[in-house]
Amino acid sequence: MALVLIVATGVATIAFARASMLARDGDYRQRITNITELLSSSGFPLTNSVLDQMERLSGAEFVVVAEPTGEVIARSSGAPAWPQKTDNLSRSDDPLGNLLTVGDGQYYHSWTRQRQVPAGGGDSAGARQIHVLLSRERYRETWWQVLRPALTGIGITLPLVLVAGLALANNVTRPIKKLQQRLLAIAGGDRTPVPQSSKDDEIADLGNSVNRMLIDLERHDEQLRQNERLETLVQMGSGLAHNLRNAVAGCRIAVELAGASNEHNEPCGEELAVARRQLARMSHYVDRFLAIARGEERPEAPDLIPPSCEAKTVLLATLPLVEPSARHLGVRFEVSTPDHPVEVNLSPEEVEQILTNLVSNAIQAASEAAAARGKGAEQPFVRLSLTGGAGEETLLEVIDNGPGPPLSIQDTLFQPFVTASKGGTGLGLFLVAEIARRRGGLLDWRRENGHTRFSFRFANKG
Repeated sequence: MALVLIVATGVATIAFARASMLARDGDYRQRITNITELLSSSGFPLTNSVLDQMERLSGAEFVVVAEPTGEVIARSSGAPAWPQKTDNLSRSDDPLGNLLTVGDGQYYHSWTRQRQVPAGGGDSAGARQIHVLLSRERYRETWWQVLRPALTGIGITLPLVLVAGLALANNVTRPIKKLQQRLLAIAGGDRTPVPQSSKDDEIADLGNSVNRMLIDLERHDEQLRQNERLETLVQMGSGLAHNLRNAVAGCRIAVELAGASNEHNEPCGEELAVARRQLARMSHYVDRFLAIARGEERPEAPDLIPPSCEAKTVLLATLPLVEPSARHLGVRFEVSTPDHPVEVNLSPEEVEQILTNLVSNAIQAASEAAAARGKGAEQPFVRLSLTGGAGEETLLEVIDNGPGPPLSIQDTLFQPFVTASKGGTGLGLFLVAEIARRRGGLLDWRRENGHTRFSFRFANKG
């Protein structure tokens, strides 16, 4: 970079000097031409004093010679001694003429005839030649006067350009080189971000773009890893689901037999009904999993609850599936629903999945927190709230007094296999987030006044 600047500056300076010299030379030639034309066409006597004045105007020497004798009639004071025999001199169209050696000096020579001879007598009244002599040494000095400032400028400019080039290399070339090395490292698998620049320039913007690209690459890689894990889960789960379905079938038979033998045992009737529904749900999900693994259409859900898109009905029908767990763990369970129906654009199965996953997570978080706090601590509770409907946005909220998700997983909470719970699969919130994505809803969470609040917003039935 610095070398390019130096070369460019040198070329520009030389070009400028060359243009100045050519302009000066052209001006010099034009003055000689004009003065020669004036002398050749004038009718006044060409005396020594006249020629001296012409010399001061043009810088050339003048000699006036009579024809055909070669006698010198007049000459400027600096003109060399002129030979009498000039028959071999040839006329030149170039104002600077041919290079002749006269005496001890070399001169650019041209000549012309005086077209109007002044009136008078004697030999001086004959034809006359006007010889123009430009000293080569003086001509070179004229060029040097033009070139000297240009060379001085180069001598001053080049060090400045060199310093500027080095500074430019330090501010531009080196950062670009470092960025190139970082990109090569990224291509080799090193995903270390580009260090943030303290300057606000194009190089800093480029580094920020590279870092954004790294973030996108990480997201892409994480998505690929998730897809690979899901694919592996489907492949491995097919065999597990087959065995699980057989076990569920045996369990359902045993529960049915127990129910038949305890028809009049009221305390067991409710528990057996819940067990039957849970087993039916398990059987349905296993069948659905196997259908997806085989690439078939998803099987229709059994009549666990009346098929409906009315969220309040689904919520009330799903509560018996989660309330026993809350009672068993000593968690106070509160439910709030509106007085009017709440129609939503979700299937009953999807509403049930949202409720069971969010409420089950909240019950577990609240009970584990209470156990960790010990006796005398605040009773664990879970509050379920359904609001909206009747043309308004429907909001489902699940609130608990647990500690909330750990900081380490908060940014990836809705991704598959992310969990901080022992024995957890990390798929519950992922499934709820997928329903939100599929249906145009929104799943969110926040900590508020020491409580954890999960919110699901979904569109009303249109």
